[in-house]
Amino acid sequence: MPVDNAPATAAQNLLNGIDYSALIGGPLEAAIKAQVMAAQSTWEFIKNVGLNEDKNTGEKSAVNVSFTYQQDGREQKLIVPILVIVPIPAIVVDLVNIDFTANINAASSSTTETTSEQNIAAEAGGKLEVGFAPYASLSANFKASYSSKKASKATSESRYSVEYTQNVAVRASQADLPAGLSTVLNILSAAATTATPGGELSVSPPAARLTGDNNSAQNAVRFNCSIKNGNGLYVTENNGMSGEGEGYSFDLKKHEQLFEVATSTTTGFKLGVGPSAKIVAWQEKGVKPDPKGELLVSLWVDEQAEKGTYPLELEVTGVYTEGEEPQPEKMLAIPLSINIEAREPTIRSQPAEITVVKGQDPKSVTVTVTDATGAPAPSGTAIDFELEGLGADDVEIKVDSEVETSSFELGDNGQQTLKLSAKDAITGTKDAKLKLSWQAAKAEVEIQVKDTEEMLLTAGAPSIEVSAKAQEKAPARKGARKKS
Repeated sequence: MPVDNAPATAAQNLLNGIDYSALIGGPLEAAIKAQVMAAQSTWEFIKNVGLNEDKNTGEKSAVNVSFTYQQDGREQKLIVPILVIVPIPAIVVDLVNIDFTANINAASSSTTETTSEQNIAAEAGGKLEVGFAPYASLSANFKASYSSKKASKATSESRYSVEYTQNVAVRASQADLPAGLSTVLNILSAAATTATPGGELSVSPPAARLTGDNNSAQNAVRFNCSIKNGNGLYVTENNGMSGEGEGYSFDLKKHEQLFEVATSTTTGFKLGVGPSAKIVAWQEKGVKPDPKGELLVSLWVDEQAEKGTYPLELEVTGVYTEGEEPQPEKMLAIPLSINIEAREPTIRSQPAEITVVKGQDPKSVTVTVTDATGAPAPSGTAIDFELEGLGADDVEIKVDSEVETSSFELGDNGQQTLKLSAKDAITGTKDAKLKLSWQAAKAEVEIQVKDTEEMLLTAGAPSIEVSAKAQEKAPARKGARKKS
């Protein structure tokens, strides 16, 4: 009987008909959608919990949590972004296991049954009666039997079954924060700050020493002033100092005696603000800070400053509003140690000695003049001079191509350059002095004027011997070198 392959063929067809893409791709697609939902949930949490949004501009700002506490006997206010103190849900699907089992059962059976039965039965008997004449008779009796039975049975049965088993295991955990979010949280963590309820005025450095060397804006003592409001924000012109009279004002105070009320003493002291040290008046109100909320203050002395050693206080006052509420003015006194020595004006020349030769280029002398504080004398200051030992026909003095005979004016930085040249009338060699004077200051420049340039003998150069007799006939002129 041939082997029936129909069940195996049917099982193979069933196995080939399984949709593996749906069995494996379905769970993976579900895991991806779950990851997308988790990311959206993280963003929704950050947006709804950690950020405020301006309805007009759409600009977002961090939500801060503030509370007060005591430190060193003072009440302090701590302001912390909420995102750095609450856990941020960041769920990630990091494992998906898919187990799939397919069981296919196929069976076939066939039964054939044939039954045949035959029965044959026969009986024979007879009775014969024969008679003759009219009374003769003939009689016969016969009997026969036959039986046949046949049975046939055929059975065919086929059974097929397919069983699927699929197990999907998904594991989710708290994800590591993305690099960008970690950077943002680090910035927010560093932004946690303390604030003084009611605001605070700060001046740095908290003390300073002022001397006569601090005699110009370039040599000034400098301070940085700022005010933080009750929320720890710097107060700027756009954030509390925009109104009239709002801003800073400054004064110098002096205590004549211990416990005596300080009096204003600003004479001889200059006040400038900003990088350029723009001069502002003492006690002038409404001096505005820069856009960052800081104000650079410069302080220096002039010639009118009181000489000696004494203490002063730089009184800094700040006025501002927070929101719509004017705040009490803030005032801070910065101790100043003043040490200004009594000085005299000075005149310096460079060089201090010159030699002017007829027929050669003029020689230059730079004159520098400082006042009693050591600051450069103002431009245009007249400096007197005279030539001692020379006449008007011997030397010419020019300033910027103008001939000067008795005085000249200073230029910038208390300086001026003089050009000295010998005139044609000069004969021989003359020694003289250029005497300079301004107020109590005096200076001298040694000048030697010659009609010709004498040659100098140098080591190794040829020389001519002159006999003593010849020297007697031609004695050397005082102040002049021997010619060779």
